Order: sequence, then C-alpha cells, then structure tokens
Amino acid sequence: TILSPSNSSYSRISVRITALISEQSKLEYSDNGKRFISLCSLCTKYNSTRTFSRGAHNLVFRATDKAGNVAEKSVSFTVV
Repeated sequence: TILSPSNSSYSRISVRITALISEQSKLEYSDNGKRFISLCSLCTKYNSTRTFSRGAHNLVFRATDKAGNVAEKSVSFTVV
C-alpha cells in the first residue's frame, strides 16, 4: 500500500514516500518512465523523503517478493 505521496500538489521538492508491504519485498520506483530506482530490499515498510524537480511526476512503484511475484501501483503528483 502506498500511503504517500498522494495524487496531489506539493509546494516543496522534498516529498515523503511511505509504503507498507504485506511481505518482505524489494521496493523500487520509476519517475516519468525512467529506470527503476531501488528504495529497499527485503523490507515490509518504507518511510523517507526523496527530492523531485518542479513539475509533474508519475511514479510507478514496484514490489517484488522472494518468490518473484510483482505488484505495481501508480501515483501522480505535481511539485509547484
């Protein structure tokens, strides 16, 4: 579950990413179709800030568990 960011606008370039995962997984994200960036490996939660440029962002989060099962979730937001 992606708790933040939400489909919203942010006035700061530092945006908090908070995720809860039901089982230990590798969590990564892609910003506007770029390569995936690892947030954590074998984690069940993630809570930290990341810096984003001003403008529109479409993040795709991908969680991969130990068995290789993959789940993705998209969130769009704007940094103004």
